[in-house]
Amino acid sequence: VNGRSLAYGIILTCILVYYLQQQDLLERVPFRVSLFQYNNLPLSIFHFLGATLTHADLMHLFSNMVGLYIYSENLIYHDERTFDQSMCPLLFIFFGGALAGFATNIALNSFFQSIIDKKINKYQDAISCGWWVCRASGWNQVASRVAAKSIVYVTMFNEVLGIQLHKQVGRVGASGGVFALFAASLTYKLLHLSNSPKSSRRNID
Repeated sequence: VNGRSLAYGIILTCILVYYLQQQDLLERVPFRVSLFQYNNLPLSIFHFLGATLTHADLMHLFSNMVGLYIYSENLIYHDERTFDQSMCPLLFIFFGGALAGFATNIALNSFFQSIIDKKINKYQDAISCGWWVCRASGWNQVASRVAAKSIVYVTMFNEVLGIQLHKQVGRVGASGGVFALFAASLTYKLLHLSNSPKSSRRNID
């Protein structure tokens, strides 16, 4: 299998997976698992493949597949021997970029969620009291937590809303892999320009 066949294979696979999505045939397969479920489900290769091969809508699929085709063809054009005779370089770049985007997405989500949790714990400690009535009534365990969350959600509304939307949507699409192909293609283009002989200047009388 050469590099061009690999690119075509990824495109066809993404189109097939999108079709299966629309037919609701992937509901029992961990292909499209949102970040909201990552706390309850162990991460596996299925989550990574699912996040890479599935897409949110038709335009999302179309833009990624067009980008995948263009940038893979650019790499093959600049170095046909490396990228077309073997599928390994394109395979490494595409899935390496997809994996990096997948991991970064989860890490950023966890990072921002930890900031919000720390804020909630800080306000809860400030609201809690040491009186017997507070402990007996459950204020320190329940009411103070609710009050602390309310304060944080009001003062950090945009951040909280962004994280919640991000959790519901999840990370889907081949954008990480396509961006990696774009970066590799741009690098090859710049190297080609830097190594090409400079055009001779014309003497103007």
